Amino acid sequence: MPTREPSSTIAINRNAQFRPHTDSGAGSGQSTSLIVGLGDYIGGDLVVEGVRKDIRYQAIEFNGWTQRHWTMPFQGERCSLVWFTPRGFEGVRGIDLFLNVERKQHQ
Repeated sequence: MPTREPSSTIAINRNAQFRPHTDSGAGSGQSTSLIVGLGDYIGGDLVVEGVRKDIRYQAIEFNGWTQRHWTMPFQGERCSLVWFTPRGFEGVRGIDLFLNVERKQHQ
C-alpha cells in the first residue's frame, strides 16, 4: 500500500483462529493494522465489525484497536501476516527495535 506509513512490527500467525476481540496489550495504540492471508486454505475470512473480508492474498487495513474482529473457521494451511506499530514507536524502524532488544539481552 503505497500511502501507508511503514510499520515497526509484524506478527506471523500460523493456523490461528481468533475469537472476537479488539487488540490490546503491548501493541495497544496503533490505529491501523495491515493484514494478508497466505496458504492453501478454504474459509478463514477476517470479520471486522460484522463484515466478512477475504484476506487470502489480498491485503486490507483496519483498526484492530477499536474494531472488533475475528477469524472464520477454515480448512487447510492458513498463515496471516499483520503489520502494525505499537504506541510510542511511531517513526521507529523495525530493525532499530530489534537491535535495541539485542543490545539489552547482551548487557
